[in-house]
Amino acid sequence: MKPRYYDLNAGSEWIDLKNPPKYSGWDVVCVVREFDPGLKGFIKEAEKHRSSSDIELLFGARLYPKNADDVQKKARSALECGADIVLVAGGDEEINRAASECWEVDVLCHPERVLGKDLMDQKFSGVDDVMARYMAERMIAIEISLSELLSCYGMVRSQVMGRMRQNIMLAKKYGAPLILTSGAAHLLDMRSPQDLFSLGVSLGMDAGYARKALSEYPAMLARKSRDRRSPNVLLSGLEVISWGGSNQAREKKLFGWY
Repeated sequence: MKPRYYDLNAGSEWIDLKNPPKYSGWDVVCVVREFDPGLKGFIKEAEKHRSSSDIELLFGARLYPKNADDVQKKARSALECGADIVLVAGGDEEINRAASECWEVDVLCHPERVLGKDLMDQKFSGVDDVMARYMAERMIAIEISLSELLSCYGMVRSQVMGRMRQNIMLAKKYGAPLILTSGAAHLLDMRSPQDLFSLGVSLGMDAGYARKALSEYPAMLARKSRDRRSPNVLLSGLEVISWGGSNQAREKKLFGWY
């Protein structure tokens, strides 16, 4: 059976939802917009075009928290606005840590942007062993984004690749989800699943793990998104198959069901 390929980070600015572009090889694309006062209206309008698209569309909110205390507050607000996937722009050490502990977060983007000097045998990658354990438990993905590499050159690119390798090793060691994305800010930045597969292999993934980062792990995040809105999912791992003669729950709790 052919796997379904997901790109969970494609910018919304260049996408015409009335006439969405043809994504070569992708089955599911998450259209991501910065979390702002216009997010709710954007998602409401975008919902009208979800069924008419040739591919499955998800809608994501990218958060830029001011501090660690801001992460959960903004994540919950984004979910209340209708976002399917909640992404946190990483790079600050404290925000990275807060995002790794927040159940409402789905993806930690570019954690390797943290400032710090790499050691000989260990990179200052923005994720440590404790964070990787938390992310595995809470099903929060570490993002490896092609756009991060395309936007830097020379020694900086080598440093970023080294830090990405470190995060790949941590994700694999502790079972944290890891996803490969285009991070496309423009149409020309979009790449095929084969291109991102090659990126994963160049960063040290074996073929099977690279495919999981494009299909299995993103599918887990999409399932997490559906579960938190499904009135039939009472707790993680506890789902009502049939309500029988009882009344179905009127409203699903977005927070605390896990």
